[in-house]
Amino acid sequence: MIVTKSIQSLDNPRIKYINKLKQRKYRKQEASFIIEGEKIILEALKRNKLANYYKVKELYVSDSFAFQNLIISDIEKIPVYTVTDKVFSNISTVQSPQGCLAVIEKVDLDIAQVLELRDKQATKKYQLIFLLDGIQDPGNVGTIIRTADAVGAEAVILGAGTVDTFNDKVIRSAMGSIFHVPVLELEIITAAKILKEQQYQLLAADLSGVSYFDLHSSMDMSEAKLAIVLGNEGSGLSDGIKQNVDSFVSIPMPGSAESLNVSVAAGIIAFDIVRQWGLQNQS
Repeated sequence: MIVTKSIQSLDNPRIKYINKLKQRKYRKQEASFIIEGEKIILEALKRNKLANYYKVKELYVSDSFAFQNLIISDIEKIPVYTVTDKVFSNISTVQSPQGCLAVIEKVDLDIAQVLELRDKQATKKYQLIFLLDGIQDPGNVGTIIRTADAVGAEAVILGAGTVDTFNDKVIRSAMGSIFHVPVLELEIITAAKILKEQQYQLLAADLSGVSYFDLHSSMDMSEAKLAIVLGNEGSGLSDGIKQNVDSFVSIPMPGSAESLNVSVAAGIIAFDIVRQWGLQNQS
């Protein structure tokens, strides 16, 4: 049985708390963020049982919301607040609310701990990491996180200047993948040096780089650990990270376009790396 508490006023402290979490500084201060929609909440509840990186802290539902897919046994120990439709519209981050929202408590991830944990859990020979340098569009970051999840990446690391991981648009674009792959925020040069200490080779997407078709001539693609470095949508890679990159790669474009969206480039490079690793496993 679910025990709910009713909230009818916009002045309620819980409502003010949720609205504060829409701001990056409060998300950081409270080590919490909000997710919205039944599908992603279901995904968060599945991962809640593992409790490695995130924990479902509270659940808010509108008066008109029906508990159809949310499993009672998964939420019976979580505080559930029922709010009026008017109040829910106030705390919602979307134009057409589904009527359910959760507050997620996050653990500050340490890159060394994440890599150690992933090494212990690893069931495959190869390891891939995404390193983001100042990517500012939430949709791009969310899509890259989703791509990282799809290729089985070990982690996504967000350097300074990159949009907040827990921006609501990032979360929506990632489609639940933030609960599958660790996402860390870390100074980009520090991250690069740590990865190199862990024997990762850094491969950066850059228009001046060698054609991807010729990459094998400048980089050993049989390396078991690779980090894909992706730069800002407009200005590209920062000078600091360029000095730490092992190889630069560009994607051949026989058409007239001057460049590709950074999230598209990330997907092309990542899936081809995985393809090549798969071919090597077969040989």
